[in-house]
Amino acid sequence: MALVIEDGSGVTGANSYNSVQEIKDFAELRGELLPSTDSEIEMLAINAMDYMEQYRYQYQGSPVDPLQGLSFPRTGVSVDDYAYLPTQIPVLLKKAHILASIQAYTADLNPNPTPSVKKEKVDVIEVEYMDTAMSSTGFPNIESLVYPLLRTRGGLINVVRA
Repeated sequence: MALVIEDGSGVTGANSYNSVQEIKDFAELRGELLPSTDSEIEMLAINAMDYMEQYRYQYQGSPVDPLQGLSFPRTGVSVDDYAYLPTQIPVLLKKAHILASIQAYTADLNPNPTPSVKKEKVDVIEVEYMDTAMSSTGFPNIESLVYPLLRTRGGLINVVRA
């Protein structure tokens, strides 16, 4: 299966923000390991897109076209007072996708969550956890790139008394 690259025009059926060559070039410059065949790198890129599209990211703005294959391009996205054009794919997003592709080579991006310990007792000390507590693995290098593109980024809320 070949990658269908989103170029900023809202490509129907797009499944990647980067080409295999872009992923290889980025990885090579940083000494990161990737599989030797392009088809294996394509699978990593698609797994990375699955992670980025199905994860919990709530991006700023709205998709340009409801039929586009991916979350970007979007209208209403700005970072550090720079408003992205609806035809632009943010460099931060492209880098996050490449890092997720590289990460997918050595780690499962979508692991099944494992239940946390419900009750643990050692001598007279007893600890009980919520039934729904789940352990999770995050990828801070990917998250930090995507963070500025998110709808709510935390921080202080200004309250004005009227």
